[in-house]
Amino acid sequence: GLAYSIAHATDGPLRGAKVGCGRAGAMPSSAMCAEKLGVSLSLIIELVDPLRLALYIVMDLGWMLYWYTIANLAAIFALLIDVVYLFATWVDSSAGARAHTLCEVFWLAGVTIWMAGDFMCNNMQGPLIGSCGPPGQNFEDIATRVAIYVLGMGLLPLAAFYGACAVGLLSMLDSAEAPGCVRAVPSATSAKSKARGAADHGVPLVGGVLPEGLYVRLAMAPWILKDISWAYEVRSAVMVFGLMTGFIA
Repeated sequence: GLAYSIAHATDGPLRGAKVGCGRAGAMPSSAMCAEKLGVSLSLIIELVDPLRLALYIVMDLGWMLYWYTIANLAAIFALLIDVVYLFATWVDSSAGARAHTLCEVFWLAGVTIWMAGDFMCNNMQGPLIGSCGPPGQNFEDIATRVAIYVLGMGLLPLAAFYGACAVGLLSMLDSAEAPGCVRAVPSATSAKSKARGAADHGVPLVGGVLPEGLYVRLAMAPWILKDISWAYEVRSAVMVFGLMTGFIA
């Protein structure tokens, strides 16, 4: 989790936000709001990432040590920041950035529900709600099932985006922002010319296809599959998806 979070947090200051380009004389809405406050949108995003990283670490540490108050507060604040970040950058973000941000919001929501059920029934001082109920019908089991569904929903935006890219409805290269630009290669039509255009504009490509910014954020997919496998207690799948996440990150 730390390896993914560090890679995610250091994924450049813009993180998929379309800042500083577009129509001549036009400015994206979130950038305009940031300018009114006298700050740069890229600076805000750059400051938000380390804060989210710190909250993720505190949440996981609190979960392991059953510090339920600290863990829940960290999870709630992290979820609020993710939701605000999603809405603040929605208009100015590419389709790929939106899909990955939605995935991250669903992941955090699912983990928060899962953690709440665990705390309610497995706290060191005993269940927080008295009797948790019979196996399979207690609060923890219900919360875990709900969390699995929410985690699964986090994979849908990624499946939709990369599926649309596979059939040609979208392009992954259209989601790669060159420094200060909306689209890295707006005039390129073929895959090869788009790849050359992306390279010319300083957008690193992994395998000559996937922009580096999307590649690093793609680690959330096997991370979610790891969590789902963990919830089902399939240890071999946990190891496989955990290694995949570490490899990507």
